[in-house]
Formats: sequence, C-alpha cells, structure tokens
Amino acid sequence: MDRRKSTTAFYLETLLMILIFVCIILILTRVFAAARLQSVEARRMTVAVTLAENAAEAALAADSEDDLAGILSGKTQNAPVLTAGDSAGRAVTASFDDHLEPSADGPYRVEITWEPEGRQFVRNRITVCFGTVETPLFTMETGSYKPGLPEPAPGAESPDGNLADNIVAGAAGSGEGV
Repeated sequence: MDRRKSTTAFYLETLLMILIFVCIILILTRVFAAARLQSVEARRMTVAVTLAENAAEAALAADSEDDLAGILSGKTQNAPVLTAGDSAGRAVTASFDDHLEPSADGPYRVEITWEPEGRQFVRNRITVCFGTVETPLFTMETGSYKPGLPEPAPGAESPDGNLADNIVAGAAGSGEGV
C-alpha cells in the first residue's frame, strides 16, 4: 500500500508541475508578444523621426517646392512626389520604404507643407504617416530663411499679420526710413 500511495503522490506532483509550467509558458508567451508589438512600434517611430529629420534638412536645402520635390524623390527618381495646394501654401508628399529609400509603394508617407510667411521666411510642417492610417506617427514644424523669395508689395500685409514686417516692407518699397 505504501508503494501505491507514493506512486499516486508522484503522479499528482508531476501533474501539478506540468500545470505550473503550462501557466508560466502562457504568461511568458503573452509577455514576449507584447514586447514584439512594442518593438515594432518603436521601430516605426524611429523611422518616422529619421524621415522627418531628413525632410527638414531637405526643406532647408530647397529653394522652392519643386526643388524640394526633386530632393525628396532621390537619385533614382522612382518615387512619385505629389504637390498640391494654392499660392498661400503647398504640400509636397513622398513615399518611403522601411530602408528610408524613396519608393512608390513604400509604407511611410511624408508630407511637407511649404508656407511662405512674411519676408523671405518659409514655414514647414512635416507629417509622417504609416500605411493607410491618417493618424501621424510624427509631426514637426520648422522654418527657414530663403533669400531668393520675392519681396512683398509695399504696404501689403504679411500672411501672419505682423506689423513689423509690414513697416519694413513699406519702408523698403518706398525708399523712406521709418
């Protein structure tokens, strides 16, 4: 009888250990799956920030929206760059792959707005989206001085309504001091 009790106890202990191991495996599987998802999201965010930084540098180097579109399309010229907008501001959109190369069917979409403000200043809003989702992964605003932009007409109000720009523009246009 003692032998039968010890065999039954052994089987119960083994069953209990297997049950504990199965629970641990299930918990660890969930932890690793969550870590994988977090890793994918972190990778997407890293790529989005890098693309936004590259787009900001391209906007700084460009003298016009068309020049910006040419810079974004890259050496291969295989990524269509779309421009849309009106005279107040235009947007340049380009697609990139996971390796940060211009690609017509890349999952990352970068949109850069080109908004001239005041005298010879361009403000850019850079938005990076992933896939078909419209919610941006990353958004950045930047601006740059562009000496090649045309001067506003004397007395014309600047787009941001800055009175100092208007006075300087009026003085420069009329040849009079302020």
